[in-house]
Amino acid sequence: MATLLRLAGIAVLVTGLAACEPPVGRPAQTAGATGQAPQWAGPVEHEAASFTVLTGGTPIGAVQVTPQENGYAIFYEFRNNGRGPTFNESVILDGHGLPVHWSIEGATTFGNAVDELFHLEDGRAFWRDTTGETGMDVTGRAIYAPQNSSPYSLAITARALMAADGNVLAAIPGGEVRIEEIERLTVSNGSDTREITSWALTGLGLNPTYFLMDGEAFFGVISPSFAVLAEGFEGEDERLRALAAEYGASRFEAIQSRVAHEFDGPVRVRNVRVFDPLAEALGEPVSVVVEGNRIAAIDPLEVPSRAGEVEIDGGGGSLLPGLFEMHAHMGEASAFLNIAAGITSARDMGNNNAVLDQLVDNIEAGRVAGPRLYRSAFIEGRSPFNSNNGVVAESEEEAVQAVHDYADRGGFHQIKIYNSMRPEWIPAVIAAARERGLRVTGHIPAFTNADAMIEAGYDEIVHINQLMLGWVLEF
Repeated sequence: MATLLRLAGIAVLVTGLAACEPPVGRPAQTAGATGQAPQWAGPVEHEAASFTVLTGGTPIGAVQVTPQENGYAIFYEFRNNGRGPTFNESVILDGHGLPVHWSIEGATTFGNAVDELFHLEDGRAFWRDTTGETGMDVTGRAIYAPQNSSPYSLAITARALMAADGNVLAAIPGGEVRIEEIERLTVSNGSDTREITSWALTGLGLNPTYFLMDGEAFFGVISPSFAVLAEGFEGEDERLRALAAEYGASRFEAIQSRVAHEFDGPVRVRNVRVFDPLAEALGEPVSVVVEGNRIAAIDPLEVPSRAGEVEIDGGGGSLLPGLFEMHAHMGEASAFLNIAAGITSARDMGNNNAVLDQLVDNIEAGRVAGPRLYRSAFIEGRSPFNSNNGVVAESEEEAVQAVHDYADRGGFHQIKIYNSMRPEWIPAVIAAARERGLRVTGHIPAFTNADAMIEAGYDEIVHINQLMLGWVLEF
């Protein structure tokens, strides 16, 4: 039995940049100060001007990059499930490739306005984002970390880091960012073959961002279910996303090797109090014995440990059962963090099936820590606004067949109907689910209402807003 007992915290040191010393062997420079830095060298010649945004292999948007005087103009937009960001950016760079001016306008995935601005001049940085307006003195080389930006910000950051000592730079407003080379790759679209490099960027979040460079030219960014790739190389999407999944799995496997403990026999947690839900109270101190993945016994304190048991001192604390997450869309990072938070079971309510298959395999093999997953069979209808998870059906026949395909495959306890499913298909879909012993849950599809779906046979409606829209709000 592998039990995750302790998760080492990851701390990011945030310091005032005015106190940072310049890298060894380089003079202190004030980036952007008049007359102190050479002019920007210009764009990378062989870099693509257009990049395709994909989710699960489906194109959903683009990044357009246009060189301009001393920098770039960037347009970024995608739509999945009817929503996505729209950003217009303008970046001016100094001779070290560091931004001295960066404006970002548009809207976030959920429609919130973006009006972000960064400016650096004569050693003084100013920026405006959703937290307000802030300024600070900057000594030495540092790079701005935008609150909202396009994937092309990785290219700007990567080139600056490639030129920095140790591939690390102080970040504005705080902390530091670094990149680490992972491996060299060959990609091809049939007529053009490139030698590229995969990199990991850390310092901007809990987990690395995996991205691709062709020398100094940006090639893309990859994750298990989402990718942005140079136009013309979309055919490499599946392979590259699989690599991102492997990079993440290897990282979490390494973390797990440091923080998890393997026990060959039963584990006795002595001197703990157990909550009794019937009495609504904590009991007296006891010993709880766990064997395999089951609680084998709750013994009085005086009962001695048996041969072969591992004993852990609970220190008189409260011992809680594993928690159950009722609505998850699980990935490697969330799986690991759920376990760290005490969540040992979760319902996955819709996912990229291939990506989740691999995650489940890794969890069950003990390679990556994660909760037991109860999977929903996600079925969507084709429309201009459809989600691209699970199975996207073009007709009632395809939707019904999807139910049978999921049932034949096994491992799914219910189907989940999504927004673009045609209302007239749903009775047949539910009948097929009933035939195969599957529950039915979902959103309220467009052009119908909660009453109709309850009458059709829904067991559950997910998200309270699905009821609010039909029962409370009037338009």
